[in-house]
Formats: sequence, C-alpha cells, structure tokens
Amino acid sequence: MKRNSHCLLAALSLALVAAPSAAAPRWRALERIAGHEPVAVTVEGAARGYYRLDRVAPLEIPVTGPARLQVITRAEIAPGREGVWYRVWGDLDGTRLREERTESAPARKASIAGAARVVCKSRTFSWEIPAGDHRLRIFGDVPPPARGGNGGAVLARLRMSLSETGPLPMVSLTPVDAIRSVTLAEGETLIPYYTIVPGKPARVRVVGPTDLELTSRLDFDTTMRGEQSYRVQVWEAGRRLRQFDWRTTKASTASYTDLHDRVASKMSRVTFPVGEGTHELLVHLIEPKQGSAEIRIRIPQPTAGASE
Repeated sequence: MKRNSHCLLAALSLALVAAPSAAAPRWRALERIAGHEPVAVTVEGAARGYYRLDRVAPLEIPVTGPARLQVITRAEIAPGREGVWYRVWGDLDGTRLREERTESAPARKASIAGAARVVCKSRTFSWEIPAGDHRLRIFGDVPPPARGGNGGAVLARLRMSLSETGPLPMVSLTPVDAIRSVTLAEGETLIPYYTIVPGKPARVRVVGPTDLELTSRLDFDTTMRGEQSYRVQVWEAGRRLRQFDWRTTKASTASYTDLHDRVASKMSRVTFPVGEGTHELLVHLIEPKQGSAEIRIRIPQPTAGASE
C-alpha cells in the first residue's frame, strides 16, 4: 500500500473523531494537592500547574480507582545543558509501581517566570489505578551531569481519567505506508491489520503526548509448528526506540478473511508512551528473516481537555 492522500486523510481524520458523550472519559487535572505548592509553567502562552518531585520527600496524593493517572513530566535543569535523562517512580499503598526512565532536551516553548533554570520538553506516561481508595507517592530524580554540579528537578502535572463505561475508548491509526492491509475475523468482529516483513516496515504518524498500543500477530505458514518466536522493533529518525521479543502459538478463535495461505497467531500487545509533538514511527519485523507479521496501532480517544 503506497502512501497517498487517501491514507494521509484517513490517519489525520482519526485524531478528530469524537466519541459519544456517554463513552468519553472525563479528564480531571489535579490542580491542588494538600501540602504541596504548584509551580506555574508557561507552555505556549498558557499557564499549567506542575509539582516538583523529589527522591526523598515524594508527592503524596489520595487516588480512587479504577482510573488511569496520566503523569506529564518535565526536567528542570541549569542553563547550558543540552540534554538530560531522569526517572520517575511511584508507590501505591506500599507497592512499588514501575519506574519510568526517559530522556529530554530544553523546550523552546515552555518556561517558568523569573526562574533561571531551563524547562525541558515533556514526557508522558500513565499508571493504572485499581478499584478502591489508595495512597499514592510519586518520586523523581535527575542525576547530576558527569562534570559535576546539581542534577536538577523533575516537574510533574497530574491528570486523572475516569470512565463510567469501563476501559478508556481507543481509536486505530492507519499507517501512511505499509505493504498491505488484511482483515482479521474474531467472532463476529472484523479488525484491520497491516503487514510488516523484514526490510519493509509500516510507517505511522502519531501526535503526542499519548500512550501507543501496539498489537501484533505472527503469520504461521504450513511449515510452522508449535511455539514460534519473533522480534519487532520501533524506530524513529534512525534511532531504535523499542524492541519486543515475543513467543506465540496459533490462534484458535481468530483467522484472516483475505490471507488464506497464512494462519494468525495469538496476539501480543504492549503499550508505551509517546512524547509531545508529531512522530513518524517505523515498525519493523526483525525476526524471523523470512516471515511476516500483522500489526494494529491504537491510541486513547482524543477528548476535550486531554492536551498538555
């Protein structure tokens, strides 16, 4: 499938789809947190409330689930540093949540009034909050530069997404370039997938910050038996962002309607954060060298108030 105006319009139109009001999640920014003073960060002329994170004195907040907590982070560093890596982690009722490590660089359109330090581009991730009332503690750390000096601070803006109808609504993204599309039938549901083979990745455009969900299925031919392994990589601008090594077997409840010489595998699925701005991602099949796989890419349904 060649890139053309039809594919571009399809990809762009998905970002404008509005979910029915009954299914749309409600986003609520946590603007006031007891015992913590927000920092006003100006982003493209609009003031946003951020909180400083510390590795010793965490940001403590009560949260009620089920919900998704979106954490928009920015490093605050000394002038002159071109880039920085930092980490954020959480503790939910004494159970440690996954640690997020990321890199960033100074932002041209974000600043703190009167502050000498520089604000970096945002990086976003999310944590799922289970049902019930919980106590969440959030920590952050910016290591000092190799030549010495202060590391800086992590700033975080928190948003809670609540949906009365269950999981967060998602929309599929159509690649702007892929060698073909296929249809997967699962029960009475027909789902579009896009083919990747070694040397011919699928290319997709994503506007962040958001969470990208990548679902993949290995294509089984007549020679493949039992469990099979495959490797998928995600690249951007010549740099590998992610690598996923999966093992899978044939699916018993799903089949391709228009790919009769291949059998679909059970699905593999992963979600990872994508930072602010427009990204052109390449999804590669690395192994098996002579194989093929099908992918599907989704992001949370864009809604009013979801932007940073």
